[in-house]
Order: sequence, then C-alpha cells, then structure tokens
Amino acid sequence: PLLGKSYGEIAAESRSMHKSQGFGSAKQRGEYFEYFKPLKGDTTRLKDIFEGMDFSWKRVKGGEKIGKQITKILKDYKVEEPDKNVLKLLDMHYKLGLLNQTYSKMLVENIIVNWTGLYFENNITQPNFALNDNFQVIRTVVNRNYNNPLKKYPFNLIQRDTFKNLIEGFNSTISQPFWLCSPIKDNMFSNINKLDFLYYKFEKKNSNNQIIYLSNHGTSHGLLHWDLLRSNNNYFTLLSNPIQYKWVDPEKGELYRPLVITPPVMINLTQKSFVFTDENQKEIKVIVKAGKDNIQAKIKANLPQGWTMQPASATISIAKKGDEQIVTFNINSRTLTSSGVENSTIKFIAEVDGIEYSQGIKEIKYDHIPIQTLFPKAEAKLVRLDVNKKLKRIGYIPGAGDEVQNCLSQLGYEVITITDDLLTKENLSQFEAIITGVRAYNTNEKLSTYKQKLMDYVSNGGNLIVQYNTNSFVGPFKGDIGPYPFKITRDRVTDENAVINFELPNHPILNIPNKITSADFEGWIQERCIYTAGDVDAKYEMPLSMADPDEKANKGSLIIAKHGKGNFIYSGLVFFRELPAGVPGAYRLLVNMIELGK
Repeated sequence: PLLGKSYGEIAAESRSMHKSQGFGSAKQRGEYFEYFKPLKGDTTRLKDIFEGMDFSWKRVKGGEKIGKQITKILKDYKVEEPDKNVLKLLDMHYKLGLLNQTYSKMLVENIIVNWTGLYFENNITQPNFALNDNFQVIRTVVNRNYNNPLKKYPFNLIQRDTFKNLIEGFNSTISQPFWLCSPIKDNMFSNINKLDFLYYKFEKKNSNNQIIYLSNHGTSHGLLHWDLLRSNNNYFTLLSNPIQYKWVDPEKGELYRPLVITPPVMINLTQKSFVFTDENQKEIKVIVKAGKDNIQAKIKANLPQGWTMQPASATISIAKKGDEQIVTFNINSRTLTSSGVENSTIKFIAEVDGIEYSQGIKEIKYDHIPIQTLFPKAEAKLVRLDVNKKLKRIGYIPGAGDEVQNCLSQLGYEVITITDDLLTKENLSQFEAIITGVRAYNTNEKLSTYKQKLMDYVSNGGNLIVQYNTNSFVGPFKGDIGPYPFKITRDRVTDENAVINFELPNHPILNIPNKITSADFEGWIQERCIYTAGDVDAKYEMPLSMADPDEKANKGSLIIAKHGKGNFIYSGLVFFRELPAGVPGAYRLLVNMIELGK
C-alpha cells in the first residue's frame, strides 16, 4: 500500500532490470494465483507452506528480547517522524553487538543514518590514482534534520551546514575485484573465502582521535569508516561509506564511480591469442597506458622456448597520466618443429624504477551497474597451428559482438565486413563463404529481409554459416533463417569436456581439408554448444552429438543442408569462445565448415 504497487508490479520492474538478457516483462496487476502441492514429509496437517518454520528472533539464542523491541519500534514508527525511534535503535544496536549479530547490526546502522537525516560523502578529485600515490579525500557531512535526537551526544561531526575535512589518502594494493585476485581454475573462482582477498585494511587517526579505515572491500576500493558516537559503552560506526569520484553529466545529472588504485603503467594486448600457420613472423602491437604522469618504462616479454621477438625490448616515455603509446614487436616461431599444434603463452612486462608490472586495464560500463575496473594479466596465447585451407575471401555479417572475424583474419583469410548497404547493393558471389556473427538475427532488424538473397547466394554455390541465435524473440528474429525448417532451442551442453560422438564420421566436414578427431575437442573452455537446433527437417545432416552428464544426446550443435550448389550451416558450437582462447581444434573445424565442398 505504501508504494501503491502489487507484488506482481514490483516483480516485473525487478525482472525488467535484467538488461543483459532482455528479460523485460509486463506488470501483473490484480490477483494472480500460484499453487503448491506437498510432496514429502509430514503433510497430513499442513495448512500453510511455511508451517513449522520460525521466522522470529526466537530462533537466535537470546534474541527474543530483540524481537519484542523491534515490534515496539514498528508500532511506534511514524513515516513523517522517523527520528523519534533513533535512541531505541541505538540501544538495539548495542544489544545486537552482544549477540554477535553483525549483519543485523549493520542494517540498524544504515537505518539510524537514514532516520536521523545524516548524509555523508567521501569524494576525490580524480577517479583513479597509481600505487603509492598520495591523494586527498574530501569528507562531506550534512545534518538535514534540525531536530536530530543525537544532538545531545558527543557527536562533533554533526553540523548544521556542510563542512569539508581533507584526509590524506594511502594505498598499497590495486583495486582488483577480490574474486579475480587468484587464478580461475576449472572455470571456478578460487580463494574467494580468504579474508586477505576480501578486506585490505589500513588504519589512521585524525586530529579528533577518530579512527579512519581505508580498505579494499569487494569492488569498491576505499571505504572510510568513522567512529561517530560513543555513549554508555555503545559505539556507532558508519560502514560502507566508499571513497568515490563524483561528477555531473549534462544528460544524467550527478554520477559516482568508485576510487580505483591502478599500477603506474598498464599493458593492454589487442588479442587474447595469436595464431601462426607458417614460419612467417607476425606483428604484435601492445598498448601501454600511463597510470601517473612522467612514466618511463622498459617494455619486454617473457617468451616461451622456441619463440623469438624483435626488438627484444623497447623503452617508452609518457608525459601525461592516462595517455597511451603503441609499441610494435615482431614474433616468429621458426625454431619450432612443424609436427602439429604447439601452444605457449607470452607475457609482457613493463619495468618502472626497477619494479615489474604485468597487467592491463579494462572498464565495464553500463548505466544500470557501477563502473567495474579489472586488471587482466598482460599475456596472450601463442598458437602454432597446422591447418589446410585454400579459400581466400569470405564475408562476415556482424552480430551482437564477437572476435571470430579477427581470429579468421589470423588464418590468412581476407575477411570483409558485410554491412546492410553491401547486402542491399552488392553481388554476394564475390565471397566464397559468408558467416553471420553471434545473435546477428537477434540484433539486426533488416537481416531477415535478406533471406532470399542469402538463399540465392547459397544456391549459386556459396557456403552460409549461421552462428547461434536465441529463440527469446527479443528483437526482430522470427526463426526462419534456413532453406528448410528447423527451430532454435534453449538446449546446450555446458560441460566443456563432454564426449563428442561422430555420428557421420565420413562426412566431408569432418575430413576435408582437415581430418577432425576427438583431439580437436580437447582444451575447449566453458561449454560445448548453446541454442542448438531442434525439430530439424530431414534434409539436414547432423554429423555430431554430445551431452552433459546424465542427459540425452544432443545432435543439434551442427546441422548442414545442401541447397543448390552450396551449403547452409547452423552451428551452436561456441566458436566465439574457443577461437579467442586459441583452441586449435575449433579453428580446424571452422575452416572445414568454410571450405565445405570447395
């Protein structure tokens, strides 16, 4: 009633905030019934699905008095005068501490701040600083309630007007999110339960002998905790009060982003892997970014055995923080044998004042979440790959965003981006194969209108390879993309080590120009396939099947249909993950798809 909304409306608003998956939903107003059926346990007397469950404070040892106190506070609470119960909350805060109810105690602290009308900010003049930099934090405290019940307490930070207190900043660790502080193993974060990764804390005291904590907690580097109030052995500490950079956007208004502590110099690589198909050298560019002014650094690399780099190192100088400089190296693998596939890792290093740094920087920016800053390792995979190919020119229709096009260029293909304008005006016969990017039909409202032109291209001898699309019907996609009917399901195989069954072992796509074996499915990451084909017309061939443990075999990861002189292929195989990760077998199989029948 206070919000004027039903549970259905609130739930729809929540679901519609799931921006990345397109889960927007209509609001449900009025009654909507859900039915539950008892399945196990003593259900003969069950009248309520929550029967037998204690949600009261009685379930906490010594908590019964807390429960009665909360009931009394709620009874006396008035929306227009919330501060009337602050002193009772302070007493409850003290008792929660005695019961070691840390989380509840923090909730009460936040309620006290809101009820009293207090406002706190810790602002900095720049969004990021380099390791060991000093910086100032502008501490703003506002008492927005002239009748604040805490006035009589020794609470010298409460003022009738805003005041600013400059605090010297200090730091000794970068702002890497704690779940990335240790390597990811078997697709799982490791060591996330260790306190060292959760909470870096440093203490100081200001002139009023108040304790200040600067810490790295979660993704927000820098939380100032102030000892605000002491009365009758009770103390009240403000928590989760982050150091932030504040600015005003002309369109969006007041915005904040967390303080970020960076290395003094960062190295970003243009690709996650580099593929070598012959003994020719390959040019690799690295982007060096300064985390502070007047950076001088020596850029070098740790090379695996058998690989060489020219020049062996480079010296750079960057005058202004935030500026970048591109450094180019030539790498070759001529001293390696050519007996098959060889994978190695190259690690780039920036040496500054005798200290080595080997991290890049990446920002994740969306309107609906705080800005996240990551510092990935400045390393990439080197892949020496034996692959047979003869085609030269292929077209790529962009989708929701993937790196497949760049990866194919590394194999020596000339990959041309096919825009809507080119689809409309140009003769597609100039391309020996055409590939659509992931979710291309979900994101390009015009692509479905070109179906006949694309089918004519296939009929005249071209190969059209459609990477996965979703069946959520978000956007213009209506499912009709092939020469013969099939549906896109929500089925997937999430075990990246799932056994691959060769249903049609003699099919050309598994033999020409590269012989595909089970070894080509080794080293895959994250999953095998997603959004596989179902209800497939008999004219399609399905050469592979696979399954997660204890599930039915799925044959829809790769379907192929001859249409006229060419071939239409739909693939749920996750090439968009495997190619950037430098998985050799994924390259070899995709080449066979591109060159099918050529």
